[in-house]
Amino acid sequence: MPYSHFNDYPADVRERAARVRVACFDVDGTLTDGRLMFDSDGRETKAFHVHDGQGLVLLRKVGIVPVFVTARTSPIAEHRAAELGVVAYTCVADKLACVREIAAGAGFSLDDAGFERALEEQRARARQHGHFLKGEVSPLLQSLGDDHSAFVGYERVEEDSRVVAIIRDGSLVDFAIEGQECEVVLDSTPFYPEGGGQMGDRGNLRARSGVFHVEDTRAAGGAIVHHGRVMEGEIRVAETVEAIVDTAWRSGAAPSPRAAERKASPIPRVDASATTSTRSPALRDALVRRTRRAPSSIAATHAGRVAYSFLHETRARRIRP
Repeated sequence: MPYSHFNDYPADVRERAARVRVACFDVDGTLTDGRLMFDSDGRETKAFHVHDGQGLVLLRKVGIVPVFVTARTSPIAEHRAAELGVVAYTCVADKLACVREIAAGAGFSLDDAGFERALEEQRARARQHGHFLKGEVSPLLQSLGDDHSAFVGYERVEEDSRVVAIIRDGSLVDFAIEGQECEVVLDSTPFYPEGGGQMGDRGNLRARSGVFHVEDTRAAGGAIVHHGRVMEGEIRVAETVEAIVDTAWRSGAAPSPRAAERKASPIPRVDASATTSTRSPALRDALVRRTRRAPSSIAATHAGRVAYSFLHETRARRIRP
């Protein structure tokens, strides 16, 4: 889009922007796409975008100090910060306390009341977004009340969240350790649950005590439930985690443009010409006579290709070509 001069913006926006002195950024999922890549020797790599780098340089040019604040110990983030002339705070246990110290060092304080007010407004919007949650009613999840599963995934793909509940083997537990499969409910989450033709998000929940890999996200009884496994250390109820969506997976799992139309339309019988994966004419003809397309999640497997599920009306039998 064409460049717009600062004075072209509304007066209230210019007034607020003129007060900005320091801009603090998380790294994983904010300045990267949320993925963590490791080589065969266990060395970590990240992908940064040059446009973000240019933006950070422009902030410095107009007198705003950019700062990295991340919970991870990351030589890569430190190298990127040094390359851009940005101060980096790594291995930070309490990001808000760190930001307070940064503000105090710059000679000003945080607007706590304004922050809490904006945070509550954001949570209210998130709860409104969460009204799409349906799924099977679960007494276990209902026992958690309503103060959870605020959805912020339309606004961002990374969120500092609190663990509200951990479910393992059908029961609420206080923690899960490395190697255990479980389900996690957060107070707020950027993870989109399966539905509307879109696969559930994947990604990671990173805590000081460990890492939980989200293998699937589903809506269940008004809650967004993150299914997965503890990959490192442990994860505990009430602790703070960095919820980071795998944006590459989300892009690949997005519905095709006509997904909503297919969902709203009656399920048609299968057209023989559409069963291109069925190479055998005899098998294709038999499928057409006895199958119907089932409503299912649609995930992009390769460019321009989608996969469908089919229901067969009788027991399968071998068909010779």
